[in-house]
Amino acid sequence: MQRFGFVNTYVLVARFGMTIAGIPVGWGYVASEVRSGLAAHDLHIGRLDTRLRALEAAARIPDNHELRLANVEKRVSDSAAEMRAV
Repeated sequence: MQRFGFVNTYVLVARFGMTIAGIPVGWGYVASEVRSGLAAHDLHIGRLDTRLRALEAAARIPDNHELRLANVEKRVSDSAAEMRAV
């Protein structure tokens, strides 16, 4: 029994060494998952940005038409005023 008393110590040291060696491997896996999640979020953010730009452009179309109509109405009223003046 005394002959193999050191085996327990070696087993404990080996387990501790494997735990210490496994920590960077575990954190590497976690970092990889975080990076892949961020890449997926970047893709979704790009899609949302494209959709937002399209919506902003669509919202500007009525504003442009409104400005054009206001200009036409102003020209018509100016023309009517000039005709009355003649």
